[in-house]
Amino acid sequence: MLKDNVIKALSNVKIFSRIENKILEKIACESKLINLAKGKFLFNQEQLAKKFYIVVDGSLALTYLNCDGEELIVEIAESNDFLQDAFASSFLVNAKAINNSQIIAIDRLNMIELLKLNSELSFNFLSKNAQRNHKIFAHLIELKGNNAKFKVANFLLGLFFDQGQKNKQALIKYDKSLIASYLGIKPETLSRILKKLKSDGEITIKKNLITFLKIDSLCQYCNQNTKEKCLEKKCL
Repeated sequence: MLKDNVIKALSNVKIFSRIENKILEKIACESKLINLAKGKFLFNQEQLAKKFYIVVDGSLALTYLNCDGEELIVEIAESNDFLQDAFASSFLVNAKAINNSQIIAIDRLNMIELLKLNSELSFNFLSKNAQRNHKIFAHLIELKGNNAKFKVANFLLGLFFDQGQKNKQALIKYDKSLIASYLGIKPETLSRILKKLKSDGEITIKKNLITFLKIDSLCQYCNQNTKEKCLEKKCL
């Protein structure tokens, strides 16, 4: 039963899409499901990476602690996201559960062997890894180079393109303090900008549900991650 649960979880992960069932069974034999409670750490920065982790459900904050003791949220990982490069022998960041989460743990060296033997899995992995690296790189550039409104607008654009294109609504899954930390601004700054966007008629927020009223206006603040999608919608 446990193996069946792992196979089912693997089949819902995008990098394993269209992978033969016998390969999923082989991976499942060498994997396990981890239930991680909110606030618990999965791994720590510089820890030896024996496992390759993929998020099945929930979300984790990947944080980097610099030599000055400053903590930077590098990425918020959600369902289908993996948490490191399979070829990295140690973790560059800390991983902490934002909410109760379920993660697949695969032996890292076995994962590397599977990537060597299966071209489709390798392509899926490399494609996803490239997208992930691009997103992180753009986020780090934005942290250092853009003002607070630009950062908030881009965060909202990300929500729109991930969730809200059909009905122009998206659920804000995280509390303001976490979002502010991810964006490198103060919680009161985030609140002030959201209030201004509402007063300008660009969005409405009811509890955790945001409705996008003027997406074209938000697209004026697009970054490397959102520009292509804004162009597709002809917002620019």
